[in-house]
Amino acid sequence: MWLEISKDLEKNLTLQKTPIQCENRFKTIIRRKRICEKSNSTSGSKRVKVNFENEIKKIAAKDDSVEPEVLQNSSNIILNVKNSNLSKEFNSKKEKRTKRGILETLVEIHKEQEIKKQERHEEKMKLLKNFLEKENINKDS
Repeated sequence: MWLEISKDLEKNLTLQKTPIQCENRFKTIIRRKRICEKSNSTSGSKRVKVNFENEIKKIAAKDDSVEPEVLQNSSNIILNVKNSNLSKEFNSKKEKRTKRGILETLVEIHKEQEIKKQERHEEKMKLLKNFLEKENINKDS
């Protein structure tokens, strides 16, 4: 859509604007409109004129639904392809997390630490045993 708008601007008004510039300008105008409406809805503040109000109403009358090309959330991706029947939906199957309490998590971490501590102790004892055996062999010889 923005590509078509930029082409129309170049063709009709001889203005060279990129599709991204067109989209950003539209978003800026809509953002300013919301700010003006918010300011006008608060009591005690003076009225603020909404720039391009007539043009915005014309766009809204036609169809102001500006849909992104890709919609994404945690479970799926939806591609919106205009002028085509190739609307695709990719469902990524995620494993559901089991909800565990903090206490269970801490107990599990503690167990893992104890196992690692025991393994380090056994390794040290094995090294000391080997060292002492070598010392005894050297003394006997």
